[in-house]
Amino acid sequence: EDLYSLVPHDFTECAGGVFHQVSYHTCKRYHLPVQDRGVFVVESGFGFGLELPYHAIVAAVQGQKVGRLEDFQVALSGVADGETFEVSWFNPTTNERRTKRSSMRMER
Repeated sequence: EDLYSLVPHDFTECAGGVFHQVSYHTCKRYHLPVQDRGVFVVESGFGFGLELPYHAIVAAVQGQKVGRLEDFQVALSGVADGETFEVSWFNPTTNERRTKRSSMRMER
């Protein structure tokens, strides 16, 4: 596979947070599979900051699996402003990799 295609080139901003596809380098560092790797939280922002750490990997939004950045964008587009929604995520930097769930409030 072309390694250039595994480097994130697109970003999504929402509620002051910045997100991108998990990079090849992050997968390699934390021993993650490259396929359907999820979305990396670059900056939590004011909307996600209290519940979602900046280095987390988002696995699902509203029960919809998030394997690519496009999946994340589609899932967030279905959440109305002010609505509460659930995000499933895990922290790749710890030995405990269990999926956690947090309730967020959409701030557009």
